[in-house]
Amino acid sequence: MAVNVFHVEFGINETELTQALELQHYSRAEQLIRNTSSASYLDEGCYQRIPLYISLCGQSIDGVSNIPVNLYIAKLLIEYGANVNLRIPETYYGCEYVGPGKTVLELLVDMYNDVYRHQPLLAYGDKSRLGVLWSPEKGQNNWTTVIGMTNEILTTKEQLQDDILDLIFIILSNGGDPNIRDINQMTPLHNTVILSDNVALARLLCESGADVEAVDIRDNTPLTAMCDAFPFGIRKFVENHPIADPYSKGNNLEDKEEFLEYLLSREENAVNVQGYQGRTALFNCMVRGDMESVIKLLKAGANPCIKGKLKEDKGTIREVSPLLAALASLRVVSSHLLKRLPHLIPKNLQFLAHLVDSGFFSKKEIADELAEYLDEQTDLSHLKRLGIELISRLFGGLSATLYQQCSRVIFQKTVFDKDQFSSESNQYQSQNLHEDVFTDNYIEYLTSQINSQVLESLVVREKLPKDVILSLEIELFRQRLCARVGTYKWFEYYDEELDGWLGYSDSEEESASDEGDSDLEYW
Repeated sequence: MAVNVFHVEFGINETELTQALELQHYSRAEQLIRNTSSASYLDEGCYQRIPLYISLCGQSIDGVSNIPVNLYIAKLLIEYGANVNLRIPETYYGCEYVGPGKTVLELLVDMYNDVYRHQPLLAYGDKSRLGVLWSPEKGQNNWTTVIGMTNEILTTKEQLQDDILDLIFIILSNGGDPNIRDINQMTPLHNTVILSDNVALARLLCESGADVEAVDIRDNTPLTAMCDAFPFGIRKFVENHPIADPYSKGNNLEDKEEFLEYLLSREENAVNVQGYQGRTALFNCMVRGDMESVIKLLKAGANPCIKGKLKEDKGTIREVSPLLAALASLRVVSSHLLKRLPHLIPKNLQFLAHLVDSGFFSKKEIADELAEYLDEQTDLSHLKRLGIELISRLFGGLSATLYQQCSRVIFQKTVFDKDQFSSESNQYQSQNLHEDVFTDNYIEYLTSQINSQVLESLVVREKLPKDVILSLEIELFRQRLCARVGTYKWFEYYDEELDGWLGYSDSEEESASDEGDSDLEYW
């Protein structure tokens, strides 16, 4: 994966202007700006704290207390020639590299996204930001004061939105780069579609040249990143949710319909582009169980046959279609079901029925994928002859036929019900399902204890029509498929390529050869 090099410069000197801004002597600062004879003077400061940064960061030099965000001073600096693309690395007292720093555009985008933060992500993001959601109703002691473009304190979110957008427009009009990259190689558009619930900034960025196909460190475009359950990687999620179950959490597109619809409306946006692990936006939404977004993507031309990568329980990589990826999704699998009640997983597939009934997934490629799994199950390999019909009978509702739906109930009641448990399959007692049963035992039970002969005995015992055997075999295949795919991992606690680049390690030991090296040598 190619990584862009950050182009940065170091501030060196504290100036009379930076001193005035640090002390919040804004009248004196304005006078110095208007009287300057050299635009380069406006870019001088002590390391990261250059005039534009001080005006927009909202934090004092100690990094603890808040200072006003002054949009008026920032606008004045830009009008008099301050470099809007200047980025000073963030350091620890000038000697230890912390991060690449932020341009004025990134600071404003961060503030906008903090104010309009998407609710499920309130604690999920870059902790170097303002840290609190701006609200004038909360009082000024714990909240950042914002001085607007007219040099007056802003009192409403609407005023703040208008002024931030106006200043961003000025920045972009003065050569600001709408595709500037952060440490995750994300553009402002990436961060906005992920973190915000207000589409206005995304529109402005796109209209000003933001690349909707730009890829980040995970190879995600803004669209695939927005649809990704963990767009910043699982490590960032774990840092902010140390006791949460990743199966129960994830990026939620609820109330973000405008973002999805807007991105899909952009002619240059490729809906089928493959991002992290070869996953498309459709794949990401399927694995999250977000059916409303799935329908919009399918209607916009998303290809349901493009496979993404998941990791099997033994660590091997397997490519699966979005339909099968849904069997490992947040809506189907949880740690509780996976370990204790795996036989209940197929009951959670009802959300797929409408999509399958609509014919979106009635594709030869998906039928061929199912045939690959049947090749591994010789007792059921004859089901391959059903072709595309097998898809609807496995996952459909109305399209599955009444016979098939009845067979699902019969299978559940007779195979897993303690009172009617078949003697041929008594080695997996139903009461064990309420103990700590490992999924491997369950899969072994479905493959070694339940077969066509057991199903034939079931039909005779229950006096069922003989032609129901085919439907019961299809249900057995569905149970086996759910049990197996449900163990596939679609997120990694440690990603060598991603976490290695960000400085994480899966080992507590650090290489002795790295000790003593300056963090700033690269720069």
